[in-house]
Amino acid sequence: MKMPKMSGADVLKAVGTYDPDVPVIFVSGHLNKEMVIDAISHGIFGVVEKPFKDSQIIGLANAAVRRSQTMKLLNRSINFIMYQFS
Repeated sequence: MKMPKMSGADVLKAVGTYDPDVPVIFVSGHLNKEMVIDAISHGIFGVVEKPFKDSQIIGLANAAVRRSQTMKLLNRSINFIMYQFS
């Protein structure tokens, strides 16, 4: 969350303007409730507090990939259905 040139929240907002479907995971030792609530409102995928176990990051990353793949498949399916009816 605390970096020299911009905050994690700033990075999240910038990524969201570039591609809102990119899953973002915060890893921080400086979390508070307000930061997490703000991040949720901007579409954060997950939050891990330091110190963390490798399995936490791997689990969140795998879940993010699965969600991304599922959303892409769902969007393609919807587009195909809409094409069939147009």
